[in-house]
Amino acid sequence: MVDHWLIKLLMCSVFILNAQLAHGAKFVNLTFLEWAVPKGAVCLDGSPPAYALDEGFGDGANNWVIFIE
Repeated sequence: MVDHWLIKLLMCSVFILNAQLAHGAKFVNLTFLEWAVPKGAVCLDGSPPAYALDEGFGDGANNWVIFIE
């Protein structure tokens, strides 16, 4: 018999996924810059640098927000 915690975990996962889909959550593609690695541009964990870009909308359609971490 399946443990109750597994059923609860499955139910929570379904509710969270449903909430994200209901509120129009969308995923943004992550672009990795593989060509930058030979030039020494890598993240602290050694992975290639990457950026995410998504279209603006409404009054912010022509504006940019850049986060550098």
